[in-house]
Amino acid sequence: MSAHFLDLVTRALTSVVEDYISNWLGSFAFALSLSWRGRAGFKKAKPSLLHGLEEHEHTLEVDNHNRSNNAQPKSKSINQEHGRLLARIREFKNLQHAKVHHAGHATVLDQPQAVFEIVRRWINQPVVVE
Repeated sequence: MSAHFLDLVTRALTSVVEDYISNWLGSFAFALSLSWRGRAGFKKAKPSLLHGLEEHEHTLEVDNHNRSNNAQPKSKSINQEHGRLLARIREFKNLQHAKVHHAGHATVLDQPQAVFEIVRRWINQPVVVE
């Protein structure tokens, strides 16, 4: 497959989950082997780590003040330093490769927080024209 589209005014996002059925090793090797002007920079790029809620924080909190059973989810957000590792994202110019952790084939259901952040970053990433 030719990857010259990355040298044009195009962005590409590849993503994979961390299981062996999805062959995350092969997907990453594919992203590294793409032939384009940014290949060397992509190979050298350090992945950014995406952290989110701790596993035990997925529980619901109950409002004990009113003694009601109206449970509300905790409102916590993704940050770069704390919480459970959700994904590793390697970006360089027009290519972004994301590896989502703790997810299977239903990644959107397993890690909606990570998927949202990965897509948000990809949409907001500027197109690099050389």
